[in-house]
Amino acid sequence: MDQTNNGRLSEAIALQIAELILSGEMKNGTKLRQEELAGMLQVSRIPVREALQLLETQGLAKRLATRHIVTAELTDEHIRQMYAMIADIEYSAVESIRVEMRADEDDAHLKQTDGVDAAEKKLQLVLMDGPVLGGNMAWHRIIINKTLNLYIQTLLMNAVTYYVSYAEKVLLEQHGNDESMREAFAGEQSNTARKELLMEHYRALADAVIAERRKHDDFA
Repeated sequence: MDQTNNGRLSEAIALQIAELILSGEMKNGTKLRQEELAGMLQVSRIPVREALQLLETQGLAKRLATRHIVTAELTDEHIRQMYAMIADIEYSAVESIRVEMRADEDDAHLKQTDGVDAAEKKLQLVLMDGPVLGGNMAWHRIIINKTLNLYIQTLLMNAVTYYVSYAEKVLLEQHGNDESMREAFAGEQSNTARKELLMEHYRALADAVIAERRKHDDFA
């Protein structure tokens, strides 16, 4: 197996384990043994070892002084904090898109038109440029793809991959599609209103994950 395929397998394994951790199926502090996981997933130990390293970098697992790797200690408050932080990162990504658009416009175009400046109108068009029927994950992908700030883009991509995609799936199963993302990005919103709608959506994501964890009696 070449390195590219092995890397994809490692990430796929990491995502499977991440869901088990976030859902509470794997309890806080559970030892993540390579041999057991390899047997459970029917893969070799090498991609499992790499997957565990990925989980460490994403804060879902930690290496003890004994060198054992265990699942992270996730409390309700930790989960709320994590999703609130991701909301801030995503809002920063949207703002970075706005900044790039302002840089692309000359001063004449930055004058307000009908109460909304040219960069803001362009931002609205960009955020609408995607498969609206694709659900909330479509909005996240659009923002990631349009963000030119590589640091913010990388942070958001990792957060969406390991935390948001799972939470969106759970929220959809529990309550159907939440409209906060659409309200935030589908029409003309002030910066303050857009951020509050985004935060509202991420609060719903955190609540959905916490509710799912309670099904497994995982209280830390």
